[in-house]
Amino acid sequence: MIFIYAEETVVPIWMKNTYIPLDIIWINKDNRIIDIQSGVPQSELIHYPLGQAKYVIELNKNQAEKCKAQLVTKVILK
Repeated sequence: MIFIYAEETVVPIWMKNTYIPLDIIWINKDNRIIDIQSGVPQSELIHYPLGQAKYVIELNKNQAEKCKAQLVTKVILK
């Protein structure tokens, strides 16, 4: 799933009503990855990114690593 915001902002994510483990990727307005975290299902822990994001992508757990996603990697969004 991808979330698109009108402007860059700090986008906290929580997994309270999510039943599967996810990787969370925050991307800035320059399409660079600014943070990657793994979320635990049903957790009330709030995940805060390292900076402001314009996009947030949620993937199944371990997919970020399989895609070789890393900080500052440029992402092509179409």
